[in-house]
Amino acid sequence: MNEIRMRKFESIKEFASTVAGLFAGPTFLMTFLKTEGSFREQVILTVSFTNNCGV
Repeated sequence: MNEIRMRKFESIKEFASTVAGLFAGPTFLMTFLKTEGSFREQVILTVSFTNNCGV
């Protein structure tokens, strides 16, 4: 297994462009909110069940 290492940025500009890239384009939340309501409910219930959360 590969060792996990902390990322080191060479400049503030490189760091800023990486952070800006996180918010560019469609995010998981935006995509999730555009799905049909019944499908969203099924996904939420599945995640809750998997994590042993009470319903």
